[in-house]
Amino acid sequence: MPLIWSAPSFPRRAPRRLVLCRAARLGPVLPEALLPRLACFWLAASIAYALLALAFPGLDIALSALFGGGPQGFRLADQPLLTALRDFNRLQPALLLPLAAGLLLANACGRRAAWLPRPHRLVFALLTYGLGAGLLVHALKGSFGRARPVQVYEFGGEHVFTPAFEVARACSRNCSFPSGEAASALALLAFVPALPARWRPGAALAGGLYALTCSLNRVAGGGHFLSDVTAAWLLMALVMALVWTAVAHHAAAIDAALSGGRPARLQLLQATRTAPAAMSATPSQFGPDSFSPRNSVPKRATSTTESLSIGAT
Repeated sequence: MPLIWSAPSFPRRAPRRLVLCRAARLGPVLPEALLPRLACFWLAASIAYALLALAFPGLDIALSALFGGGPQGFRLADQPLLTALRDFNRLQPALLLPLAAGLLLANACGRRAAWLPRPHRLVFALLTYGLGAGLLVHALKGSFGRARPVQVYEFGGEHVFTPAFEVARACSRNCSFPSGEAASALALLAFVPALPARWRPGAALAGGLYALTCSLNRVAGGGHFLSDVTAAWLLMALVMALVWTAVAHHAAAIDAALSGGRPARLQLLQATRTAPAAMSATPSQFGPDSFSPRNSVPKRATSTTESLSIGAT
């Protein structure tokens, strides 16, 4: 028999459109990969500036002075567009948190619709806001008691400037360190996993830019030092990473407890258990065609007499 040699075939490069379509299929796994990366970015940036603020306490004053101060005050504090952005950022928790609670209630009350987010993703968003931007940040505000830029002597105020991470008694409530509005803006990223898969990459990028803009807006307006903002980023990055790790680990249990209908995994498990019985053959089908492709799994005999007759044949 002659040997026939054929040239090796190399895989052709996939068309650009096909590559994009394959990349789009990665949408469902992007939140699990993208959110930790964003959290690591905010964490690294926050730690870097925190170390700089500790090494050079005057850095906060120098950066805030770029936006004004002195007799003229902070010029951007009353800019209409920036004021509107701040007002919207303060309003968005009151809009998004009831929406998330309503979707969670819709999951629990009725059979889960295909368009509803999975319950554990909504729980992640609610816990991030509640534990991070709500409880932890506001508890630290009263503990550190740091005066805001507009309240210190360097910018026409009546209080002494306090370096970052140093406890002071300049105020007792609604103090400067850390920034509550920066934490609330960054917490918006907690809603990214609840969105449809194809929207998540763009929403994560837009949410990061929104958080950066709202945070720097407070620095430009004299409401916070930059170390207040980076401390809020640091806290929220840690809270989001810890909460997401816990919620993702118990995702199946959370979805089962907060779903009105049977969870998809339970239905799939039940269907898997009943599949062999549906594929089995009837007793009348034993014979020459018992092991045909249509009846490849014969049903066991239902009585002792029938099993003896089958063995005799």
